[in-house]
Amino acid sequence: MKLSKTYQTIGSNMARTLGMCVLTTTCVFSSAMAQTKWTMQTAYASGDELHMSYVELAEKIKVMSGGRLEIAVSPGGAFVPAFDVIDAVNDGILDAGGGDGDYLVGRHPAGSLFASSPAYGMDSITLMAWMHYGGGNELFREYINEILDFEDVVAFPMSPALAQPFGWFEKPITSVADIKGIKYSCAWVARGCDEGHGCRCGNGAWLRGGTRS
Repeated sequence: MKLSKTYQTIGSNMARTLGMCVLTTTCVFSSAMAQTKWTMQTAYASGDELHMSYVELAEKIKVMSGGRLEIAVSPGGAFVPAFDVIDAVNDGILDAGGGDGDYLVGRHPAGSLFASSPAYGMDSITLMAWMHYGGGNELFREYINEILDFEDVVAFPMSPALAQPFGWFEKPITSVADIKGIKYSCAWVARGCDEGHGCRCGNGAWLRGGTRS
């Protein structure tokens, strides 16, 4: 299965890690080494529940490894800008990172397919099953390693995001005609459809409603 022209992570000294959210956020792991310490940054604010999920993951990894692997998790911007986490992992500045495939669409729009996408009729749990058992992981890694050319990143999906609503708007949307002219921040997979109906779509990572111009 190939992704023609068409991001989560684990790292060690040889294979550096980055976690990007497939719907998602991503997970890190390493081979057993005595008192190994990693520096990890997420793409989220310190109070964001997605950032806290990585903090909790690091705590569990420390327990499961018997203290052999300790991960210091920092929020977006602590070391590098949020959208540059994957670059920092690939370049060895960070040992691991966590983020969202939607944050990569500026490099190539296929990142949204592994993030807050419509999932082609699948709910979030089914989409995660496809990632693990239906070839999704292979496509995701092809996207990271070949399409985006991050050769020193190993990507792992961590958890699915729930389905997202169309948006929150100042005025009710009762027909397609009501969409025309509004400013709208939305996931990239939906962008082409929304712009086709007259929206002015921004480069938002999450589906959010805007205001009429």
